Amino acid sequence: MKPVKAVILLTIPRFFLLCFIITTASQQLHAQCSSPNKISYNVTLNGTGNNSWGFVFPQFDPSIGTLVAVDIHSEISVNVNFQLANAGASADTYIVLAGRNENLTVSALGSPISNAYPKDYGPYSLQAGQDTVGAGTVASPQFFSLMKGYVINDSVTSAVAGFLGTSWVVFNDNPYTYASVLSGSNPSLSSSFSDTMKISMTYYYCTTNILASDISAFTVTKESNTQALLNWNTENEVAGRTYEIEESNDGKSFNDIASTPSLPNSNGEGNYNYNYAIDAGTSGILYFRIKEINADGYKKYSEVRTIDIDYSGIYLYPNPADNFVNIIFNEPSSGGWQADIFAADGSLVQRNYFMKGGAVHIDFVHRLAKGVYFMRATDAQTQKTQTQSFVVR
Repeated sequence: MKPVKAVILLTIPRFFLLCFIITTASQQLHAQCSSPNKISYNVTLNGTGNNSWGFVFPQFDPSIGTLVAVDIHSEISVNVNFQLANAGASADTYIVLAGRNENLTVSALGSPISNAYPKDYGPYSLQAGQDTVGAGTVASPQFFSLMKGYVINDSVTSAVAGFLGTSWVVFNDNPYTYASVLSGSNPSLSSSFSDTMKISMTYYYCTTNILASDISAFTVTKESNTQALLNWNTENEVAGRTYEIEESNDGKSFNDIASTPSLPNSNGEGNYNYNYAIDAGTSGILYFRIKEINADGYKKYSEVRTIDIDYSGIYLYPNPADNFVNIIFNEPSSGGWQADIFAADGSLVQRNYFMKGGAVHIDFVHRLAKGVYFMRATDAQTQKTQTQSFVVR
């Protein structure tokens, strides 16, 4: 196993920077992918029972294989403390209900992962003015285990398209922990909680059979809402080859859309490009790869590249970035734009202003450290904002 460090963002209702460890574990791939490889990401969150959390895990890069399943696993432990008192003038019997509701939303899923866990405490027979702590005495407060290592699991085997790409899967966890009195008159109840959540996401995938080692570089760039540019370079180029451009809307099933013969130069290299017309109404992520077919019929494949067709918000490229980033504004503005770059901790890194324009180029004023950043574009006239994350490598 090879540990890799990354970052997690607590984004609701503010930005904080936490750390977690990504663990990658690969298994030997057998015939027909009967034992798929896996990549796992995990994070541990400690709170007071009612915190709102936001964090991200990387999407699955289609260039390393075919994603066949995603497993999301939560292991939850919750402790509850309550002080119950009889505030009435006569003896009575009480039952306390404590519970935990989970609501984990995942950007790649259409519905949240939810769960409800209630538990009764009691009955407690209390004289007028008498109190108790849980099932004990009126001594110092104590915590009781409401949930210990409680497992919630969701496996995705068909709708995996939202997990594919080179960006992020965004998680928002909004648990609700509570305590209330079910029976008995004139109760006085105070409560507090603590919780630990261990959340992991595992990709199961089959490796691509053969990569075309002669393709030295392959990029796909969304140049506008109607066009993308594919470019690839080759080494050891020979005559008689054919390059077929393949497209997919789910990262698994690819269709041929165009082809070109090999055109080696005097150095045995090739440079190719293709203008891809984006159909009106297209949305979501598009996947592209190049199929290399030699004169003897032998086939090899390039890595997979993606573009995100989103007609709302803004689009950033290149992503990951090095020294600059370009913005495509998918919504017009008559008053221009204010573009702010924020670090993961919420601090402002750079601010630029632009007049009307569908696309702009932003050079980083200072060399940015590796990590996750956020671009926030504000319409100068309407004050509407659009935010998109990007990575500096």
